[in-house]
Amino acid sequence: GKGLPHLPPQLDSCLAGEKMSSRSIVLRFRDLVTEQGGTISEHESLIRSLDYTWWGWMMRPQEIVPRDLFCELRRKIDSAGRTEIFLFDTGIIQLYRCELSRLAVAPRGTRIASPEPEKTPEYYNRGRYPAWFGLSKMDEYTARLSEIVYDSFPTQPTNEALQKLHDEGLVLSNLHGHDVTLWAVRIP
Repeated sequence: GKGLPHLPPQLDSCLAGEKMSSRSIVLRFRDLVTEQGGTISEHESLIRSLDYTWWGWMMRPQEIVPRDLFCELRRKIDSAGRTEIFLFDTGIIQLYRCELSRLAVAPRGTRIASPEPEKTPEYYNRGRYPAWFGLSKMDEYTARLSEIVYDSFPTQPTNEALQKLHDEGLVLSNLHGHDVTLWAVRIP
């Protein structure tokens, strides 16, 4: 329903019968192709006028697609119509809480264009990405960061430096120096 883009077969197979978790994700970004605050404002404008917008995941070459985690998010969307994710602006160390109502993931080893270019900021439509997140709400997250508990770096599961960071205790301001664009968190 809801006009959701069709899932690639790699995600279809994981939708049924598994327990839902409290995991969510944080997507890292920085305003590099817009003025400061432009990435968020362009997406918010589309949400206001079209009810939702697409956010492309610009993963780094050394990262892997966390398909199992994306399956968990998709199950939550299918069950409740939405779930919560976060965006982290490393330029100004600001966290945003978002309502995720759609998710499109490219088949293994490929990238896809926005599922709906008209609901995507123009600069994103020049690229193809491994995943697109349909966001229907965005707010600055002002609650205590202790309410978000680090879970893992699923795009670089064997990175020993990141594991050391985890063992020392995770603080968002420490993450902007690391080459990771997505990490898993738990919402207690």
